[in-house]
Amino acid sequence: SSNNGESISIDKNDNANTSTSLVIPLYLSSNGVKARAIQTDEGIVVLQGSEVSKSESESLQRVYRELRERLINNGTIVLNGDKYVFEIDYLFDTASPAAVVVVGRSISGPQSWKDSNGKTLKQMEEEKVKDMLRSVKFD
Repeated sequence: SSNNGESISIDKNDNANTSTSLVIPLYLSSNGVKARAIQTDEGIVVLQGSEVSKSESESLQRVYRELRERLINNGTIVLNGDKYVFEIDYLFDTASPAAVVVVGRSISGPQSWKDSNGKTLKQMEEEKVKDMLRSVKFD
């Protein structure tokens, strides 16, 4: 697309700021299942080979129950022994549905997905916002 030079340089800056969020590996370990994901601008991608709890809590909301069912029916997650496994990388809009599908009960995605140092997605987002605010120059 033909942009004027100005907007191109803005795009470049945007990429510099967001590309770090594209490569943060995230981990969720709970109830004997382990899942891996990456945070992207589109959402959170749960990676192929991530485990999914076979059991669902009685209190699991219907919307999540149906999502899990759909992923099983369309072959995105398949039964492997005593747990399900993601057959492909799968994009969720936000962190919570991704976490709930993995563990089969209601949990907070931002507080459940962590980096390799144990820092939660919520903490990372808060730090990113602080950094952004620090870099803003008001007249």
